[in-house]
Amino acid sequence: MDDVNNKIVNFYTEGMSLARISRRTKTSLDYVKNLLEELKEDEDKLNFLVLERFLTLPNKREISKELDITVYRVNEILGDYKNVKIERGQVTKDEKESVKEIQWDDLDVCPSCLGEKVNRLSDTSYIYKKNRDNPMCDNRKSEDSYCMDCGTEWFFKDGKMYKVIWEYIK
Repeated sequence: MDDVNNKIVNFYTEGMSLARISRRTKTSLDYVKNLLEELKEDEDKLNFLVLERFLTLPNKREISKELDITVYRVNEILGDYKNVKIERGQVTKDEKESVKEIQWDDLDVCPSCLGEKVNRLSDTSYIYKKNRDNPMCDNRKSEDSYCMDCGTEWFFKDGKMYKVIWEYIK
């Protein structure tokens, strides 16, 4: 896969809209759609696209519409990966972490839905209360944000941006 196609896949799995991907990669919307259409023909690539997209944009109906598959098929793929830790480009069973590093640099725009209705948080946020034993949360000095539109929580620590993976918080 060439560099432009890799960028398209990365932007897609990071939750960017197809129109915005088209603009960012200077390709046509049809090109982006055709690439996704080609990739979904391979079962492993389809699973990858659905899983990664769902982590950043947990809307099954939207994913089914973008990939032109049924919501039932999306549920089927996600159901095969219950209790699985999913990291960028890697799926490992029986490991759970509540945060993952993301390629993002803006605390005022949501990395999941790109919404701008964002609140800055303090050490009273949900992740601190529910996950104090996680090393990412212990006594950290960080900047935090919470999206009022989709509920995503993300934070900046030690020069890196992290996103809270709600599915793994008890």
